[in-house]
Amino acid sequence: FMADAAIYNAIALDEAIKQSGLSPEIVSNERTGLIMGSGGASNQNVVEAADILREKGIKRVGPYRVPRAMGSTTSACLSTLFKIKGINYSISSACSTSAHCIGNAMEQIQLGKQDVVFAGGGEELDWSLTMLFDAMGALSSKYNDTPEKASRAYDANRDGFVISGGGGAVVLESLEHAEARGAHIIAELVGYGATSDGYDMVAPSGEGAKRCMELAISTVSGSIDYINAHGTSTPVGDMKELQAIKEVFN
Repeated sequence: FMADAAIYNAIALDEAIKQSGLSPEIVSNERTGLIMGSGGASNQNVVEAADILREKGIKRVGPYRVPRAMGSTTSACLSTLFKIKGINYSISSACSTSAHCIGNAMEQIQLGKQDVVFAGGGEELDWSLTMLFDAMGALSSKYNDTPEKASRAYDANRDGFVISGGGGAVVLESLEHAEARGAHIIAELVGYGATSDGYDMVAPSGEGAKRCMELAISTVSGSIDYINAHGTSTPVGDMKELQAIKEVFN
C-alpha cells in the first residue's frame, strides 16, 4: 500500500528507531509523533493509475492508489506501519521539505506537545518526475556520457543537478526525555529558521536565504564550523546561495 517515497522513509525510520534504542511503548505513544513529507505527490502512481484506467477500466485501478499518490503518503503510511499515536502530518515544500519537518518537530517538542517526534522525508525516482525537471531546464544534460562528472555544484561549468530518490529520518526528543531513558545523544538541535523570498517560483533572490540563516544562528552561541549548502548546481541558484552565505558569515 506504500509508494516508493514512503518505502524509502519506512526503511530509514526503522533504522533510526533501532539506533535510538526507543522501546515499542515509546514509539507507539500519544506523546510520540511523526512529521514526514515529500516534495510532491507520486507522479508515478498518478500516471500508472491513468494508464490502467484507459486500458482496463476504473475497477482495475484498485483502492491503494490514493494512499500511494497523495502528498501525505509518507506520514499516512508510516503512522500505520509504526502505530504512531501522537501528531502525524506531512509538509511539502520542495527541496526544503525535510528541513521544515525537522524544524516543526523541534517546535512541537519545545511547545510541550510531544516528547519524541520522528522527522524527515522521502522522494521517489521515476521518469514522470525526471521529465518535469528536465523540461524545466533544472537537470544536468551536458554530461550524459560522463554521468560521474555531472553533479558539480559551484563549478564554472555546472548546468543543473542530478536527480535521485531516497529517504531519511531522525529521532528528535527533549533533553529531559533523552536523559531519563539513558539515550545515546548524537547531536543537539539549537536553531531553526524558515523564510520565503517572495520573489519568484524557481529563481531565488538570495535575500530570503540570508534571513533564514540569520534566524537559524540567532540562538547559537558558538562558532559555525560547517555549512550544508543546497548546492543544486544550477547557474543561478548556486550564485545566489553563495552570495547569501557571504553576507551572513563575512
